[in-house]
Amino acid sequence: LQVVSTDDLIFVLGGLDQTTQATSIVEIFDPKLSIWSFGPSLISSRFDFSASFFVYPSLYPSQQHRRRPVQSQN
Repeated sequence: LQVVSTDDLIFVLGGLDQTTQATSIVEIFDPKLSIWSFGPSLISSRFDFSASFFVYPSLYPSQQHRRRPVQSQN
């Protein structure tokens, strides 16, 4: 899961769903209007990565470490 913001919006990218599968979902929060909306999906599902704005409105997710959670070896 990654969260990045601009002056006006907060973007929540990827993460894990309830079955612990990585997602490609992008959600956008507008704090001025107190409204959530969906943005365009990421190209691939991600949960452990970095993201930043290079030149608004282009958002660049990067440094993907894993596509699935690592299971403990008990």
